[in-house]
Amino acid sequence: MPLISRTEQKKAKALSDAIDKSLRADKERLQKERGAKLLILGKFKLGGDGGGNGGGDGDGDGDGDGDGDDDNDGDDDNDGDDDNDGGGPSETGKTTVLKQLKLLYGRKGLDAERQTYRRVVHLNIMKAIQSLCYGLQRANIPLEHAENIAHLETVMRLEATLKRYSITSIGFTNPAIPRKITDAKAETDMFLDMVPAIRALWADGGIQETFRTGANLNLQDSARYFLDSVDRIANLNYVPTDDDILQARVRTLAVSEHIFNIDGVTYKIFDVGGQKSLRKYWAPYFDDVNAIIFMVAISAYDQTCEDDASLNRLEECMSLFNSIANHKLFEITSFLLFLNKIDIFQQKLDSGSLVSDYFPDYKGPNDYENTTIFFQQRFLQQCKDTTKQVYTHFTHAT
Repeated sequence: MPLISRTEQKKAKALSDAIDKSLRADKERLQKERGAKLLILGKFKLGGDGGGNGGGDGDGDGDGDGDGDDDNDGDDDNDGDDDNDGGGPSETGKTTVLKQLKLLYGRKGLDAERQTYRRVVHLNIMKAIQSLCYGLQRANIPLEHAENIAHLETVMRLEATLKRYSITSIGFTNPAIPRKITDAKAETDMFLDMVPAIRALWADGGIQETFRTGANLNLQDSARYFLDSVDRIANLNYVPTDDDILQARVRTLAVSEHIFNIDGVTYKIFDVGGQKSLRKYWAPYFDDVNAIIFMVAISAYDQTCEDDASLNRLEECMSLFNSIANHKLFEITSFLLFLNKIDIFQQKLDSGSLVSDYFPDYKGPNDYENTTIFFQQRFLQQCKDTTKQVYTHFTHAT
């Protein structure tokens, strides 16, 4: 059975310690009440009269329809990450946090999901190579080897087919909420048929140049990880490792419940999708919440939203945090603010990327300590109630 790496074990333990530390003041009460109820949010906007920027359609995509994507087809054109549906902050690491906790405290359930993650990995790879092919064409970058043109055409023809194959939730979900189910054998056969094209294209200098330059790509952080491993994954006996599961991306289109027992307290963590069709299921999960975990990818400070190139992703995160932290439903709810992906953030600073280029009001030195304090303060300033409990943690769950 695949074992969690020491690095990932440390990450998961740090995350659970952060949650425990934030709730320690209420721990005795929680033990008596036999548990704590938490929501984990990475991209969410509440409608109604919550104050701040609380208006909107509830999906955070800015289109007013509430379906979480801008093309209204109920699907997204990338690989369906739970943190990447529409123009809001993508890939905040929300699902990775849950998977890391599962590796430590819910391994039995995670092992039961391992075969489902096999399909997720296949889809992640196929959509990654497809995004690279689109990027190559948009940037007018030639393929290094002419014989790969046929492979590129094969990949490009698969867009409509790939949209039929999506997995939108893993693990327990409210049985009243429909889940997308796909034909596992058909999807696996399609992936295996595509492996020669994927292998050849990923090795092609044109695709590699596209990957290096970005070329307006919409790639997941895990694209290189999986494309480098395509031969291992194409094995008929392939079973996803713990690292594969942590890297895999699946979109949240339902309300999923995850239960962990940590130091005598049972934590029920609800991962909430923001689609309009799910609104009638929200209320039971918002009621009597002990804490909200709000995930932010601090590394997105230099990125813009997919549907609005004028909107900075981190600014959008602050707007979403404003709408939730000031909402009347959560007046007495504690918040756990996870400023995530600090490793990628540090790499960008080290490469010479200036925070002040994207946040002109920042006047301090371009180092990790001062810039993280700046962003922490910017988020805390979103709370109108200065006495509100917001516990900030800097993490690197990718």
